[in-house]
Amino acid sequence: MKIAILTQPLKSNYGGLLQAYALQKSLSKLGHDATTVNRFFLPKTKLKILENFIKRVLLKYIKRRKDIEVFPLQPSEKEEEIMAKNTSAFIKGNISLTKTVSSTAELKEMIKDYDAFIVGSDQVWRPKYSPSIYNYFLDFIEKDNPKKVKKLSYAASFGVDSWEFTPEETKKCSSLIKNFDAVSVREDSGVSLCNTYLGAKATHVLDPTLLLSKEEYLSLITKEELICKEKTLMAYVLDTSDEKIAQLKNIAKQLNVKLIYVEPDTGFTEERRNNIDQYILPTVGKWLSDFLNAEYVITDSFHGTVFSIIFNKKFIAIGNKKRGISRFTSILNLLGLTDRLVNSIEEVDTDKLLSSIDYVKVNELLENEKRKSINYLTKALK
Repeated sequence: MKIAILTQPLKSNYGGLLQAYALQKSLSKLGHDATTVNRFFLPKTKLKILENFIKRVLLKYIKRRKDIEVFPLQPSEKEEEIMAKNTSAFIKGNISLTKTVSSTAELKEMIKDYDAFIVGSDQVWRPKYSPSIYNYFLDFIEKDNPKKVKKLSYAASFGVDSWEFTPEETKKCSSLIKNFDAVSVREDSGVSLCNTYLGAKATHVLDPTLLLSKEEYLSLITKEELICKEKTLMAYVLDTSDEKIAQLKNIAKQLNVKLIYVEPDTGFTEERRNNIDQYILPTVGKWLSDFLNAEYVITDSFHGTVFSIIFNKKFIAIGNKKRGISRFTSILNLLGLTDRLVNSIEEVDTDKLLSSIDYVKVNELLENEKRKSINYLTKALK
């Protein structure tokens, strides 16, 4: 079956790239020909630019946020290319993409070329992250399309356990989702949201990254990247600050290990502009090897948590209510790892980090959930 996957635009987010890679590979292993839609959102309107400006002013001068710039620097197209050259190379070499698509009309044109469309994974059903939210409910495929194209979601995420849709969005998406052949979501809270607000029955499945084995990810790491001569603490923290970095350094010192800190691709400063070559994002293989080689991991990232589990690491996940806490609680509950979740970096202590994890039990639970998720895909695509 020829399948088109509709996910968030692929940029330089490691989790976003690897979930796209993992879903394509999983579908290929099931005998399908899968391609990811190269979705591109048009530049922000003047009204949206004004809204963002007002928001930054309020954060800086009312809430006294020192990390906010009212007039933030923007990288040029060339500077973006330089910083993302490694992640762009990963996309080019590992993810099959369609031509760039930037409108509903262009999506409609694609219908004739595919037997099925899959929405997911990542936070595709979070309106603030998906400007064209109706596209992610496959509004471009008519209910009674002549080709009988299959429509389903795989591990689609709302990101949070509260409802963020407007009444108009709720009404329209409720109608659209009823035309799906199968619906699955990434979080257990998503099952409830689908039922309560969209009147749809959803299946809880694993994020695509958890469908692949540790060995399959090792194939993405070069021999040079596998080499690690020191014991390390891997810190993958998306919401960073000088205070958090200082705390991470202190924790690494207490553990007597080297701190490996992967700076997220957020914010653009004059320092970055003047030293652009120093801010090239690591390769996906290097990012994975940092998890693989680490003695310990501290992360506030969902996919950082996922790869800590895949590589059987001692880890602490820092929940983030703004980004969505249910993403963490859902997978950690499922695998009996809720004790690894804290609410802030201040709650991270070395005793908790040093405490052992029964990965024999965790891996058994994960394999069982993996079978369920693969069965969902198999049945939905018959």
